[in-house]
Amino acid sequence: MLHLIFYIHNNPVHHEICNGLDVYKWSSYNRILNDRPSKLMKKEVFELFGDKQQYIEFHQRDEIDFEGFEKYLMEE
Repeated sequence: MLHLIFYIHNNPVHHEICNGLDVYKWSSYNRILNDRPSKLMKKEVFELFGDKQQYIEFHQRDEIDFEGFEKYLMEE
């Protein structure tokens, strides 16, 4: 699940739509970090990663191992 969340957030960067996952207007990455109420399950997302800081650190990784994950992707 962590890799799926990262994949979704990183997709615009991967496809060179933007230079960073935190600058893409339509990404939920920043919205999850925002303290304002929303329909997103922010608390549950942070708990998956450990906490808010670990969520941020996971997304700052240079390399993610997607081995075994490719079969769920639609792109080739």
